[in-house]
Amino acid sequence: MITYKKSQPNSVDPARARDTVLQTLLPLGFEMINDSSYGFTVSGPGYRSTRQSPLLGISTAVFDFGRGQLTVDAELGGLNRMTRWLLIILISVGLIDASIFFALWYYLPELNQQRWFLFIPALTLLTWVFVNPFIIQFLRRRCQDAIDTLLSKAASDYSNN
Repeated sequence: MITYKKSQPNSVDPARARDTVLQTLLPLGFEMINDSSYGFTVSGPGYRSTRQSPLLGISTAVFDFGRGQLTVDAELGGLNRMTRWLLIILISVGLIDASIFFALWYYLPELNQQRWFLFIPALTLLTWVFVNPFIIQFLRRRCQDAIDTLLSKAASDYSNN
């Protein structure tokens, strides 16, 4: 499971920072699992598309507003699920492309004599194998940046009041 932990020291009113975080997460479909005076735990609805808010990559998160810090400890299960599906889809597309090119090579006599033609399916498959980690890293960074922005917003909205 991918986890992310972040603390941001600040002297904010914990109740107001808490409201900011909840006003951001609850409309996205998050549910509060545990609630206490110093923090709460939320559960996310899941990350089904890269067009959704990157905060939906959080499956569960524990927010702590005590000791002059805003702290989040998040499990990025939605992101984990999304990257797993992305890997399956992209590798499947590469295998389908490779199968088509191999079938063309095998059944067309003109291509059967050209051994170099077999490099095309290898390239289509290997391209996705090497590109996929970069896409996964991009999605992870996007989710982590969204969490950082949420904490910064909760800290800065009310630190000047």
